Amino acid sequence: MDGLLARARQKELYRDRTWEALLHYKKRGLFLTGMHSLVDDPKFFLAPDGRDNPESELEATIRAFFSPETGDGSARCRFPARYDWLKTALRIDESRLPGAYCPAFEKAIGGKEFRRAVLVFPTAHMNSPASMFGHTLIRIDTGYRSKLLSYAVNYSANATDTNGLLFAFKGLFGFYKGYFSILPYYEKVKEYNNMDQRDMWEYNLDLTPEEIRRMVLHIWELQGIYSYYYFLDENCSYNLLFLLEAARPPLDLTDRFRLSAIPVDTIKAVGEAGLISGVEYRPSQATVIREKAALVNGPDRAEALAISEGKTGADTFNWRTESRNERILTDDLAIELLQYNFSKGKIPKTKYKKAFLSVLEARGKLGAEPSMDGEDPNDTGAERPDRGHGSRRAGIGFGFRRGAPFIEMSYRPAYHDLLDPSQGYVSGSQIEFLSISARYYIRENRLRLSRMNFISIVSLAPRDWFFKPVSWKIDTGLLEKAVSADRDSTVFFLNPGGGFAWNAGNNGLFYALLETDVNAGDRLRDKYAIGPGASAGIIASVAGGWKTHTCGRWTQYVAGDRHTELSLESAHRFRLGPEEALDLIFSGSWAYGSSRPEAIMKLNRYF
Repeated sequence: MDGLLARARQKELYRDRTWEALLHYKKRGLFLTGMHSLVDDPKFFLAPDGRDNPESELEATIRAFFSPETGDGSARCRFPARYDWLKTALRIDESRLPGAYCPAFEKAIGGKEFRRAVLVFPTAHMNSPASMFGHTLIRIDTGYRSKLLSYAVNYSANATDTNGLLFAFKGLFGFYKGYFSILPYYEKVKEYNNMDQRDMWEYNLDLTPEEIRRMVLHIWELQGIYSYYYFLDENCSYNLLFLLEAARPPLDLTDRFRLSAIPVDTIKAVGEAGLISGVEYRPSQATVIREKAALVNGPDRAEALAISEGKTGADTFNWRTESRNERILTDDLAIELLQYNFSKGKIPKTKYKKAFLSVLEARGKLGAEPSMDGEDPNDTGAERPDRGHGSRRAGIGFGFRRGAPFIEMSYRPAYHDLLDPSQGYVSGSQIEFLSISARYYIRENRLRLSRMNFISIVSLAPRDWFFKPVSWKIDTGLLEKAVSADRDSTVFFLNPGGGFAWNAGNNGLFYALLETDVNAGDRLRDKYAIGPGASAGIIASVAGGWKTHTCGRWTQYVAGDRHTELSLESAHRFRLGPEEALDLIFSGSWAYGSSRPEAIMKLNRYF
């Protein structure tokens, strides 16, 4: 043992990149001098100061390998990735170590062939506060023919709170413990793909079988070990990067994300590191239903809906059409709807089985699906999330407010708004954290805070024949607005709302919301103003990268500073390049008997 310790000191193995990856060590402090592990669970360390002392932890690990303890609790069984690396780095003669029998490890991992690793991205689910940015997990393929029987490695917060605001607060400030879990992949597909209506993208990783094996060994070490979960940085995606670094230590992916780790940005980083060898798309059941529904007309959709609700059987339905192709499309749509309604508990099992067998029998009599001449069966039309715009955005522009010229500077650390290009993002969604804009008024020689969003979330989910979601919003922060006929001031605002949205043409979305607005500030009469209101708007994408959003809002403040406020805005964003866009925004508000017209042109850069 003493010889191994001396050799480890001579080689300074505690500074080795592999050791840093296996222990999740990162530089810390203002000048990034000391080392500190991002794993918070003391069970993960063998030295009392192991979390902050890589050298002490390395020597404690070597000593532990010589402990007479055997079984699953021994160091060699608990930390197989550490042992596997040190055995090679120090040329350890295993015959000189005490024997180690690891029954749990052998049952779970011993002798298994790990063929492929896949990084999986379930897209954002805006109606779930835990899933607003999307999610990532890793699938480990073994000898099973079906991918659904593979292992899914997931890191998530151990949270039971259902209140969205409470979850967001606790998640932002690290009140939850995060754990790795290993589940059959089919359970995650059922959860994300079917239950939550989330499309899934599967990125095949260019890792060798030996690298995948090293990753699996490290995953074993992390079972039952917690790290505090932080919504913006030390989250599901960031912690998965440590698994890839354990597989191939020179990658050093985690250093790219010091302030925030948005899931889609981590996928881009993995691609930039040359790790992605192929991409597969797994549409959600809701996406499949919408795609099939687009192929049939209104009466046929009504027929499919009636069949899926068990109101009639496909074999006895009084068909409107004699067209075989139309009946095939309608039956296929009814099958998808039946499966979806059953998975959501909307139809009892006995009724489901009877209706399902009925439609399957009728569908079987119609033969093969009609061919689509000239259509590429591999072209889904879906946009890859990793090819969307960068989640950070900075902008600078010039404008006028009530005739006064100003220069505006803005910055958004995350992540997407209603006018941003939709490619790779959920259409009709917005989520922004800590975005800020400031204006320098040239004539006054004065810099003012124009707006700061602590959080801004908008979910405009369109209603259709089969899905009836509720649209909603929550917006809070600081805003410069009218507090009298001739004066503007910065106030705190909280603006929740709910309503409905509908598709308007091929590339449009119309919405209407009922809202409540709460303002607080020293310049307001009684220091506050509260009132109900309503808003409506239309969002449209036009050919050539032009996206427009025209909306109006009315608020009647009935408590505190009582007054009426009306506002109109027509905003246009022109995409100039992959990461550049130009804004033209015309707006106006009316309050306290005076109007405030405004116009601005701004250049944006995504990164």
